Amino acid sequence: MTRGRPATGTQAGVTLVETLIALVIMSTAIAGLVAGFGAAIRSGSIGRETAKAETVLRQYTEAVVRAPSGAETDGYRPCVSGAVPTYAPLTVDGYTASVTSVEYWVDGSNPATYAGCANDASGVQKVTVRTVRPDGTATLVEIFMRKVT
Repeated sequence: MTRGRPATGTQAGVTLVETLIALVIMSTAIAGLVAGFGAAIRSGSIGRETAKAETVLRQYTEAVVRAPSGAETDGYRPCVSGAVPTYAPLTVDGYTASVTSVEYWVDGSNPATYAGCANDASGVQKVTVRTVRPDGTATLVEIFMRKVT
């Protein structure tokens, strides 16, 4: 083979177009991997946030159920002088749990309906608890308690 002559037959090298196509394919694969890692990191973060919110919610609902209510130890809190009972909110690491409503079962209603203090004699109480995450998303849970007679 002499210098200056182009290679022929099986001695041909890789062309610029082939190199560019290989580079595009590799770049696409790497971009997909990076996007997958990002999604995995976000998913783990969301899982941690959800677990923290559930923990705060569980702590607060257990505190509501254990709340002293006179002689009862079941968490049921009757209306006092026509006023719906109140519960102090709980804030932990930017998560806030609070009672948003306290209602009493309308005796004999089917399907069950709930209203204010006028129905306190029914002995069934529905407490709605709301937990707000630092990002502003909220979770609602309803707790039903029965008066011990």
